[in-house]
Amino acid sequence: MQPHDETPGRLKVEVDLAHEAYRIAASRYNNILNDLPSGIPHPDGSARIRQAGDEMRRALAAYSQAVQRLSKFILSRGGSDTPS
Repeated sequence: MQPHDETPGRLKVEVDLAHEAYRIAASRYNNILNDLPSGIPHPDGSARIRQAGDEMRRALAAYSQAVQRLSKFILSRGGSDTPS
């Protein structure tokens, strides 16, 4: 996104979308772990757990970046453009 395209509303939408993506990825990861009756994954299950964990980490990184962009925008304006 270009800096001139950034508005508090648009950045807030990005934060909300990134948060939802993280919530879904974390839920998927936790569901995979909860499906392990013994807590020890089948050899094929290890790859599934790793993939879900990677997805969750990527989603968290995207969420963190979106929050940072919104925070920087608000702080650069002295808090006058807070999103609703």
